[in-house]
Order: sequence, then structure tokens, then C-alpha cells
Amino acid sequence: MLIFGHKWIPSPIFTKIEILEDIKNTPSNSIIVLDMPNDSSIHLYQHCKENSVPFAFIVSSLADAVISSNLGALYAICYEKDKALKLQKLADNYLLDMKILFVISTFDEIEEFAGLGVDGVIIDSLI
Repeated sequence: MLIFGHKWIPSPIFTKIEILEDIKNTPSNSIIVLDMPNDSSIHLYQHCKENSVPFAFIVSSLADAVISSNLGALYAICYEKDKALKLQKLADNYLLDMKILFVISTFDEIEEFAGLGVDGVIIDSLI
């Protein structure tokens, strides 16, 4: 299980961006966080894929998650437990390369999500 944001475990920097210029100004070891793809943001996904920039996205629907996986996303960040579980099952069935991360507010929640089989957790303050 992946754990991002715990003080004992080194984590990459997750940087939420909205415009292309923001990507160019992030540290090279950052993971870019994007909203779901749409007509006004697809160029950000394409830029990341074409330039091997690691990125994650905030899940809004399972269909958009599958599209984001095909666009090269490393991580799907879920705020809703049932969506995370459905997406994890989908990722396991289709052997998607991206990892499913559930957003937690305290590390006391790790045990619950480890038992549910989610790929990982990320503390909300890291996003």
C-alpha cells in the first residue's frame, strides 16, 4: 500500500495546477495534479504525456478515470470512498497502470483502507 504525506515516509510533492505555465514552474520532482479532462484542460494532459511529466488527477467519474488512465495518469485521487472502491475494482480488472489513492484526513484511516485493498492513501494536506 502506498502512503503519501506521512512524516516518516518520503513523498513526492503534489502540485495542483490549472494552466500550462504552472507546469513549467513546478519543481522537477513534483507530481502534477489535474482536474478531470475536458475540452479546456485536455492540452494539460497531452503536455504531461508528451513530455513525460508525472501527473495525477482528481476523480469525478469512473469514465473520466478510464480516459485519464489512457492519457498516462500515474494516480487517481478519490475523495469519495465508494468511488475509490469501484475504481480500484475497475483498475484491478483491466490492469490499469495508474494507482488509486484515497484522500484521508488522519493516518488512523490507513488500516481501514489497507483492509479494503485500495492501492494507497494520501493525506489531504499534501494536495
